[in-house]
Amino acid sequence: MPARRTTSAQDDSLWDGLSVLSLVLMLGLLVVFGLIYLNPHTQLNPLPPPTLPPTIVLPSATPILATQPPSPTPPPSATPSPTATITPTPTPLPTIVQGTAFQVSAEPTATATRPSSAYPYTLQGEPAAIRGDLYHPQEGCNWQGVAGQVFNLRGAPVLYVGVQFGGRIGNRYYSETVLTGYAPDYVPYGYEFKLGEQPTASNGTLWVRLVDQQGLPLSDKVFLTTYSDCDHNLLLVNFKQTR
Repeated sequence: MPARRTTSAQDDSLWDGLSVLSLVLMLGLLVVFGLIYLNPHTQLNPLPPPTLPPTIVLPSATPILATQPPSPTPPPSATPSPTATITPTPTPLPTIVQGTAFQVSAEPTATATRPSSAYPYTLQGEPAAIRGDLYHPQEGCNWQGVAGQVFNLRGAPVLYVGVQFGGRIGNRYYSETVLTGYAPDYVPYGYEFKLGEQPTASNGTLWVRLVDQQGLPLSDKVFLTTYSDCDHNLLLVNFKQTR
């Protein structure tokens, strides 16, 4: 009987020792697993992860401000810098009052004439005196005037050419400018001057010519002859372009 107790006590001690050893081994394994978890590259890890290549650190880009060389100072020049030229404003056409003669204090001064070849327009044919009531029937014989047209190189009427009229009949003086295109329908694209309400005769004291927008002549002066009878109280004077 005493021998069995001894054997049983030895068995219990053996099992207790094995239990303690198991606990120590388990604690040791837990410690090893913890170290491997915290540091996979530890020597305790039987399967360490592959070693990663070292990280390449690139230098940070430093912005470089581009600097331009100073602009060269131009050498002083004796020639003054050019200044802007102001374009002159074109002179507008004067306001035209058609068919209205007016009195002046003295006869206009005659200007020197140039040869006909110097002007681009010349007289077309001779002035023709006809009955004014053919185109002004409401006036009858109580009207006198000068009318006509201006033709270009192709024979077509020209618009907006200045027609200047001047001179005198007796004590009545005339100085007037109109544009072609404002005459009555009987002279298409033409001009017309009203001399008065009574046909009056004159010889070379009245004249007509063409002018440009500045009033410079485009033709010679054409001196006129007027009549005092009702059959010749409208004088037709035409011009044509020669160049």
